[in-house]
Amino acid sequence: MEVFALADLHLSLQTNKPMDIFGDLWHDHANKIALNWKSVVREEDIVLIPGDISWAMRLSEASLDFAFLCSLPGLKILGRGNHDYYWQSHRKMVQVLPENIIPIDRRVFVHEDFVVASTKGWLCPGASTYKESEDKKYYDLEAHRLNLVLEKAKVHDKKIIVMLHFPPFNEKKEESKFTQLMEEYGVEICVFGHIHGAEPNSTYDGLYGGIEMHLVSADYLNFQPKKLKL
Repeated sequence: MEVFALADLHLSLQTNKPMDIFGDLWHDHANKIALNWKSVVREEDIVLIPGDISWAMRLSEASLDFAFLCSLPGLKILGRGNHDYYWQSHRKMVQVLPENIIPIDRRVFVHEDFVVASTKGWLCPGASTYKESEDKKYYDLEAHRLNLVLEKAKVHDKKIIVMLHFPPFNEKKEESKFTQLMEEYGVEICVFGHIHGAEPNSTYDGLYGGIEMHLVSADYLNFQPKKLKL
């Protein structure tokens, strides 16, 4: 069994939201995802998807996007992104999604070898687009939610992987409430997306206080799921 991660799929198989308006790289990107995914992921593998999965506004409008995900190999663990407007209550998500797709926004997924703790995260102070008057309350709220899921994760006494949508720090990789909490709870791996147009060898990747940080936005990885070393 291997673990992969790929964020920001931005699927729109049922809605009119073509992604190639953001550049040629996005042309026919769903097919690129499928081909690359099938080249590395097996049925027994796990794929972490840290948000921005579908452009659908309602859960009913995301059915083709989730059917597409369902058809791909592996167990998919979903986190929530800032564009996942269709995401309703956990109960409704579980009712609609097939068994090989598990939503864990503000929840944990427990495997025999590790536990995944997930919440959305938010822009961090010092980020180029952060506005104190607008973002501080969400930053504080998401830090509180991360603390809650890490409390749930630690009781299992396993390796902890954190799955956020937003990076846990600003562009300068300055300390944040998210990084402080992850260090406090001994998190070993953090995967996140949200950042588009990042150059290869982005400063978002790499070790941070002993935590492996992985930017896994689909366009950054050329739509290839990234294998994590556990």
